[in-house]
Amino acid sequence: MDKVESQLPVPAGPFRCYWDTCYVLVLKEFHTRYKRTWLGYAWSVLSPLGLALVFFFLFRIVMRIEMKSYSLFLLAGLFPWHAFQNSLFSGMQSFVGNAVLIKKSAFPRSALVVASVATEYLHLFLTIPILLAFMFYYGQYPHISMIWTVPLLMIFAIMTTSGLSLIVATLNLFFRDLERLLQLFLMFWFYGTPILYRADLVPEQYQWTVKANPMAYQVACWHDIFYFGRPVDMRAMAITAAISVLILTLGWLFYRRFRWQLAEVI
Repeated sequence: MDKVESQLPVPAGPFRCYWDTCYVLVLKEFHTRYKRTWLGYAWSVLSPLGLALVFFFLFRIVMRIEMKSYSLFLLAGLFPWHAFQNSLFSGMQSFVGNAVLIKKSAFPRSALVVASVATEYLHLFLTIPILLAFMFYYGQYPHISMIWTVPLLMIFAIMTTSGLSLIVATLNLFFRDLERLLQLFLMFWFYGTPILYRADLVPEQYQWTVKANPMAYQVACWHDIFYFGRPVDMRAMAITAAISVLILTLGWLFYRRFRWQLAEVI
């Protein structure tokens, strides 16, 4: 009897079930996105590269901003921002775009949002070789600490974006014009984040806008790793970690407040 019982499968815990659900959904996202496309993953790289080329021409060639390795500076900020922005938009559509699945299947609905966010940040992880290639081109070399700071930074970024995505995905069920508002808001947020310029160039009276910007700390860490090639500022990393925990908690609580209405209002 003991031998028979020892061969029975052990029921998976809630965390394992949630992880398996996210894994399946990420595979589904990849299959759906790149089905019948020629360039596939390259599309996720061409967009920020194209933006970097435009901004490089405007700020470095036309306006003649004097800054060493400006294209590397741009890419080190544009890649994480592009992942953040795409994650918010795809996460916002997670509930509306999977209405049939939500109504007919029983599973943790928040996994839809987390999977869409994780998919975008997997693309960001795959762009790291491009950043390293630009570093070597400009004669710069990464610090050994990037081995552990990059995964940590990715985890904090996924936590932050998942929290925000849970909020906008839930709100999108009730206010379908949220997408246009989010586009406008992200445009202001982008130019208010030190991606095209260094944070120390912001006038003293407006420095508070940088300090109050959660993405400014993440971008600063990415610049430390891939532009300056130095260990990240631990203060910026600690603030990033605290913000990620806070936003993920708020997003989860907001989602839990309305999750029982998902199938009704979708």
